[in-house]
Amino acid sequence: MFKFVAICLSVLVAVQALSLTKFAITDDVQALARWAAPQMAQYTQIEGQYTVLTVRNLQVSNSDYHFTLDLLVQDLDYKYLFRSCDLTINYQRSTNVKQFVGTPVCGPHSNYP
Repeated sequence: MFKFVAICLSVLVAVQALSLTKFAITDDVQALARWAAPQMAQYTQIEGQYTVLTVRNLQVSNSDYHFTLDLLVQDLDYKYLFRSCDLTINYQRSTNVKQFVGTPVCGPHSNYP
């Protein structure tokens, strides 16, 4: 188990080091990712525990945050799966209201099918 966590953390560091984004991944963006992660089950069709690995391809337009969310999913049979979701969240900072814009598109992670 420890080896698996170490590998995941190594992958996380490598992906973040190689990703080039126009916008910095701030604490607000990480909070949006953590808010969205458990809600991805209906789009991945996998029940289980969702952990955010990376946020990449961030684009911000007014109060809309569009990004790719890389997830580690532990399903109910304790298998680990990598998934990526492209999504847009409208975040009204003044009222702390968050909602999805459109339907998130999820599938197997391109590097870890």
